[in-house]
Amino acid sequence: MVVDDLYSAGYPMLRAIAMEFSDKLAPGTTLEDLISLGGEELMRAVNTFDPACGRPWKGFLAKWLRYQYRDFLRTARKRAKRTTPLEYESADGERQPRVDPRATDPADEAGRREATAKDRATVATLKAIAPPPDRVAAKARRMMEETFDAVRDGEMTEVLRAVMKRAKAGDLAAVRLLYEVFGIRCTTSHSPEGI
Repeated sequence: MVVDDLYSAGYPMLRAIAMEFSDKLAPGTTLEDLISLGGEELMRAVNTFDPACGRPWKGFLAKWLRYQYRDFLRTARKRAKRTTPLEYESADGERQPRVDPRATDPADEAGRREATAKDRATVATLKAIAPPPDRVAAKARRMMEETFDAVRDGEMTEVLRAVMKRAKAGDLAAVRLLYEVFGIRCTTSHSPEGI
């Protein structure tokens, strides 16, 4: 078939098939939209059609157009569901802005960021204030001498390293233990008395 014959045979079909879908129109679409889409798809179908396949032109075009119309209406329905008006009418008859449930209050977000920054600063301060393990080990040795070597050297050093590690990570109980046992004073924003 010649291309002009394909167009002349296909144009009445696109109107007829568009009429089949006229009762299934999505909100915001018209029959003219379908016919316009059908004209574009008719051109694509003419370029795609291969008469050597053995399929008749009218059957090929009908299937092609029905698929394209269904796809167009499906996306139009999805689009119509997604778009909601930015305002609604209240019971008093006034126009009110619609609040997006996914939106967050900027003040709440800023408060969360400040709290997180404060916690990071506290941990950084503890890491800077905490004495090096050598100084803690020296105090541990002195304490062992005072207890007449009741606690072995290796055990005390390991315990103190673990306590120092937890204090640097922000554990307030470890900070309190360092102060009470070794007199190491650390101030944090979390502790009310500033141990």
